[in-house]
Amino acid sequence: MGVGRNLAYRKELFLDNKGFNSHLGITGGDDDLFVNQHATKKNTVVSIGAEAIVFSKPKTAWGEFLHQKFRHLSVGKRYKFFDKIVLGAFSLSWMLSWFLVLPVVVLNPLIATASLFFIRLMLAIAVIHVGSRKLGDSFEAWKTPLLDFMYAFYYLVTGAKALFVKKVKWKN
Repeated sequence: MGVGRNLAYRKELFLDNKGFNSHLGITGGDDDLFVNQHATKKNTVVSIGAEAIVFSKPKTAWGEFLHQKFRHLSVGKRYKFFDKIVLGAFSLSWMLSWFLVLPVVVLNPLIATASLFFIRLMLAIAVIHVGSRKLGDSFEAWKTPLLDFMYAFYYLVTGAKALFVKKVKWKN
């Protein structure tokens, strides 16, 4: 995924690939789709660090925030097939880990089920902690389980809407 305010690519790459021409019919996400189409292991670098962060003014109303997220997710329908599979599998496994852990434990109280869920949660905390430190942030790891659980519901709603909305309009 790419976000225009935090992307850099060579003019030559952009012009050689006719820029955003293949994405002219969409209202947003042309930068994201350009990166998805043309990024390779040889021509792409991810810069992680506090100096690479670009801050932007967040939406202040829930409606505006959700509309922006629907718009972002709706672009994913145009990703490369393999990328859709990888992102879909990640999202599905993550949501299922939250939504199925309690029923599975109740129906079949195996220690293995709880252990797998716990291991996944600890890995998420570790990744967030390391990323937070690299970005110079002081995120408190104890918040991860609650925020991760809440995000599962958010993603279920916004992801479902993004799949079924034909064309998302740009709103400021």
